[in-house]
Amino acid sequence: MNVVDKYLLETSSYTALDVMLADVAVRVQLTPTDYTLAEDRYKAINEWIEREGSPLHGRVELFCPQGGFMIGATVARHSTDSEFDIDVMAQITWPLNIDPELALATTHAAIKGERGSRYYDKCDRKTRCSTVQYVGMHLDVTTAVLCPGREERTSYIFHSKEADRRRLLANPFGFAKWFIGLTPVEENFGKFFESRSLDFNRVLLETLAKTDSEPVPKQAPVYRKSRAVIALQLIKRWRNLAYDRRHAAGATSPRGGDAIHGDLQSHWGRTHEESRRRGSNLEYRRITGQVDGLLEFVDEGCAIQR
Repeated sequence: MNVVDKYLLETSSYTALDVMLADVAVRVQLTPTDYTLAEDRYKAINEWIEREGSPLHGRVELFCPQGGFMIGATVARHSTDSEFDIDVMAQITWPLNIDPELALATTHAAIKGERGSRYYDKCDRKTRCSTVQYVGMHLDVTTAVLCPGREERTSYIFHSKEADRRRLLANPFGFAKWFIGLTPVEENFGKFFESRSLDFNRVLLETLAKTDSEPVPKQAPVYRKSRAVIALQLIKRWRNLAYDRRHAAGATSPRGGDAIHGDLQSHWGRTHEESRRRGSNLEYRRITGQVDGLLEFVDEGCAIQR
């Protein structure tokens, strides 16, 4: 009786293009050093904003990752003058009707700290978050207030630019849970990709150890990912390179959500109208709300059936 090795059977069917794309994807992963550095900085910011004397001391209910870092889709820098980014959410104990400018300004003050402190000259205020700049990466902290009675972890985030002040519903946790549920890891492909990733990192770490250019972590993160996540990372890398070709050197790459925001709103509107004509129910309210402003648009413009 012949025993068929399903792993070899599947991987032997991969074309040269499949293998080439997998190898490109391996190289867009964060290095073990960068991944560990991102984790350390994430923890450091959390501890910093909760320090004694911080305007947020005793008010931080939850500090959690969001976006690409949460679903494993963060991509490495594509040049020496580019950056990768980490998005986090700080859920604060405040009333739901807090002024958006006050919420954002208070979080920014907690991060910036006093003159001469560690983040004073590294922190930039944005319209919806505060950005901490490091060499080769930046970390965006979004302020949130939990909305009781809604889907798990649904919160208000804030927008403030001059006279334009708004609250926007968001649920990064719900989006990540939904995305991960729809993109399970295929066992054989996962083993294949993980094997190539670890081989690449082993060579990379040996090179770094010889040159003493940066510390080598003891453990590498696991790179067993679904095809969908890898495809998303390849698209993000293509987007960054395409942006660089169209703009002057040194320009910051656009955020993926900003690039597709308008298209998603238009698509949602068409999808809702079509569904309403068919008499169908829509069940993606908490998921589509991840795109800034989209849930607000749905709430005000449509009567969604639960």
